[in-house]
Amino acid sequence: MKLPDLFSRLSRSKSQKVSSRVTLKGHTDTVRALAFSPDGRILASGSSDSSVRIWDVTTGRKIMILQGHTGWVSTVGFTRDGLSLTSGGNDGTVRLWDVASGRELASFQKQSPAVVHVYSPDGRHLALGLDDGTIEMRAIDVGAPPSRLVGHSRGVASLAFSPDGRALASGGYDGSVRIWDVATGRELTTLLGHSGWVFALAFNPLRGMVVSGGEDLTIKSWELATGREVASIRGHSDYVHCVACSSNGETIATGSRDRTVKLWGINELLRAGSND
Repeated sequence: MKLPDLFSRLSRSKSQKVSSRVTLKGHTDTVRALAFSPDGRILASGSSDSSVRIWDVTTGRKIMILQGHTGWVSTVGFTRDGLSLTSGGNDGTVRLWDVASGRELASFQKQSPAVVHVYSPDGRHLALGLDDGTIEMRAIDVGAPPSRLVGHSRGVASLAFSPDGRALASGGYDGSVRIWDVATGRELTTLLGHSGWVFALAFNPLRGMVVSGGEDLTIKSWELATGREVASIRGHSDYVHCVACSSNGETIATGSRDRTVKLWGINELLRAGSND
């Protein structure tokens, strides 16, 4: 489905400073990665302090700390059954952890260069964001040459696939968020509103929205059907580096250079940051 041109529709407003439902404290450096478990009950966070922390979403209690990385932890993700967790960082390793015990099950060296990358939900596509502002799309197990998505005027800082894998969102150092059709490589729309680098992106699986965060300290929610900015809030005191949405779409997690993780109820976030 074609999304309308944003430029004539975008509603701009001053972002409101609001308080999150829960603030998770414990990391001693920038929070760079977040992931909810499939059932939405626990949250994993990765940080520049080299640790991965596991949190109880309901209570905000720290469950455990996973130690093993020797550099920044820039990506975390749960397996489909929620029993294991992967983490990767700039120490060149990817580690597999048992969620129940916190035991490290395996570790291996990465072969790919340190670029922004994300797999589609079905595992059939890999998107890589490059410093020249392009996105390289690779079809896994097909052998076809990669295609390139061209639109950003500066480097790509963040990527996220939609839950059905049909759309890709990209955030850039040019301050824009762009939505792409994965099948055709066509740019569907450009979302303008951030005044700095866009470090963080996540699709809300049930609300038809994409959430973004970045250098300007704001967390923005965009309605995909119209391309409209429906909410913009400030809750962190430094750059917003990562965003994650729970599987039911009701909870948003954000991580920041201020060393905190914040949990937001989607309805409260939309009411507090509404542009209406």
